Amino acid sequence: MEIIFRSYISKDGETAVARHLAKLNLKEDKRIIAEKMIRDVMTDVYYGFLLSLDGESAMGGIQLQYKLYDEGGNLVFEPGELEADAWKYFQEKE
Repeated sequence: MEIIFRSYISKDGETAVARHLAKLNLKEDKRIIAEKMIRDVMTDVYYGFLLSLDGESAMGGIQLQYKLYDEGGNLVFEPGELEADAWKYFQEKE
């Protein structure tokens, strides 16, 4: 998430989000608020997506539990286990 966030707030304007942010021509105090807002939105989206994979919320109006496997075919998370790790990563950071 951090790499994507950095690309969004980059002053080089390599992403659409960075270009939109640059067009706002914000003073530093307002830019800090905008960057916090972008991070908060990203956190909510990533956390919500992981919850939906775990069966804790709906994705596309459908609520199912999914199993996640790595490239070797090994189960990464049992249904119901992802939510706790996602909470620690996204919510306990603050």
